[in-house]
Amino acid sequence: MKSKDLKNSNPDFEQVLFLITEARNRVYLKANAELVLLYYNVGKFVADRIEQGVWGDGTVNELATFIQNKAPNLSGFNRRGLYRMKQFYETYNSTSPVFLLWNSINNAKVSTPLTQIENSKIVNVSPPATQLENTQFGKVSPLATQLQGAEYQHEMFTNSILSKIMWTSHLEILSTTKTAEETIFYLFSTIKEKWNKLELRRQLQSATFERSMMSNQIVSAVQTQLPQGIFKDPYIFEFLNLPDAHSEFDLEKAIILNLQKFILEVGK
Repeated sequence: MKSKDLKNSNPDFEQVLFLITEARNRVYLKANAELVLLYYNVGKFVADRIEQGVWGDGTVNELATFIQNKAPNLSGFNRRGLYRMKQFYETYNSTSPVFLLWNSINNAKVSTPLTQIENSKIVNVSPPATQLENTQFGKVSPLATQLQGAEYQHEMFTNSILSKIMWTSHLEILSTTKTAEETIFYLFSTIKEKWNKLELRRQLQSATFERSMMSNQIVSAVQTQLPQGIFKDPYIFEFLNLPDAHSEFDLEKAIILNLQKFILEVGK
């Protein structure tokens, strides 16, 4: 076979290449998940030592120097990196406002701007009752069940949310977001929309969260304040530039046209 023939598309070859690409992607995602979990655990270790009064700022510096000497090819474990891991743990641990908000959204039955993103099936888990209640020692107390449930939920949060996002994207969210609601919004959106670091940064800088919340508030307010029979009002027909003898199609077309103008002015 001539070399130029290899350039031609071959469905079998394309399928093999697809299998290779898919495998590499899975390995990459698994590696990122392990990296995120590692940084979370290191952050927990550092935070616990500092909270207990065992470590100070100088000890963190010594740890950074120790790691650099023992593993000079390992990046990210300098003083700044260790404190970012500490911040990562404190932002997403089982008592943090972000996790508590996620947990309430995950178990909520109402629809809000945040649950609309969450309901894209990024996460939707509930621990089986039998798994939480039955152990090798038989039935456990309600408090123990509650604690197990919280641990289970936090593990699911870590596996289904935190581990799905690249560490560089986590750094963008940590350095920019101010509230639990904003953080949850960008976590969900990064996964759902498959934003890379640069796209996520663009969304953060353009205040997508604020604009999304504002647009949802406007829509919600309009929906609850529209009076009955509004589209029978002659002033509405005048606003839509409709003739007296208009058809239903004319009404629909006029509404869509004016909505398009409104959306373009308001933005996303």
